[in-house]
Amino acid sequence: MESAKKILFLGDNHYKSFGSKALAQCLEDELDLTYVEDSYGQFLEEEDLSKFDVFMISAIGDTPGSPHASEKAGERLKERLKAGASLMLFHGGSAAFWRWEWWRKIVGLRWVRPNDPVGVAASTHPVVPYALECVASEHPLSEVLQRMDTPRDELYIELEQTTDIYPLMESSYDGKTYVMAYESQADWGGKILGYLPGHDVEVASHSITVANVKAMLEYC
Repeated sequence: MESAKKILFLGDNHYKSFGSKALAQCLEDELDLTYVEDSYGQFLEEEDLSKFDVFMISAIGDTPGSPHASEKAGERLKERLKAGASLMLFHGGSAAFWRWEWWRKIVGLRWVRPNDPVGVAASTHPVVPYALECVASEHPLSEVLQRMDTPRDELYIELEQTTDIYPLMESSYDGKTYVMAYESQADWGGKILGYLPGHDVEVASHSITVANVKAMLEYC
């Protein structure tokens, strides 16, 4: 059944791992989804953004093939989000527009690059297999999201928390527990959600990843 929401999925090749594209291909038959890879900055500058209800982003600005979007693109995106569009951040999506202060404040958990503009210590990602567990809560997604034994993949840790979040999924590594999926509590136009697993194509296109992301998009 096709979703009524129109989704714009902005991705990059992510150092030629192509996880975003693999996920988009799994979602596009069931959702009204437009996928743009690498040239998303130009798309944000030129296209009519009012027709999209959800902006799904899986990109890191200023990585090979994926230059950081312009201020014009940022103002147009901010205007649409303020008007009520929702934001779904996949894998490194919280770092897509890391130069913009307003963006850094709303994402909830921020992947921090080594050249961070405000000097926050860089995030890291050990490459390991890990268990992705659901957090018991009264959140509507807690009854829908599925646990997963994730094959070898980047495990995002040491992210900066920029606002209050509602944890949805978590993983443990080296004696510590890290949030892997969440809803940001930023006071913004629409919903803001994040789902961190999914660097490797095998993980990004896994049936449980697809089901979890689809559930979060439908919640948006």
